[in-house]
Amino acid sequence: MPTFEWHVEWGDILGALGALILLGGAACVFVKWINPIAKKANRISEFILGRPKDELGPAIPSLSERFIETNEKISALDVANTARLDEQNEQIAEIKAQVTPNHGSSAHDKITSRIDTVESKVDAVLAHLGLGPIA
Repeated sequence: MPTFEWHVEWGDILGALGALILLGGAACVFVKWINPIAKKANRISEFILGRPKDELGPAIPSLSERFIETNEKISALDVANTARLDEQNEQIAEIKAQVTPNHGSSAHDKITSRIDTVESKVDAVLAHLGLGPIA
């Protein structure tokens, strides 16, 4: 049987050692700089495209699903706000009808007539006492 001898020289050892150092450096560069960028890119894609529920966490809706959900909430708020504004407009109309003269049926007209009645009674009392009317 032929014999086989290993011939290893210093250049081979240094070349292999340099290759290991280079691979280790590349792994460090990947972990240090590229991995955080990849994680951010993954989070951005999950933000836009969404993610189904899995063992890693809850489901994340896609950007379009969130837009639709937001529009539905805004529409519900708009309906509620419109109803509230309609109710306020009715109340304001009722108050306006009471504080605006309208030929006898408003609170303004009733108060004005009572003030006129009191004023005439005060004038009558002052005339009875011999004093002139209040200017």
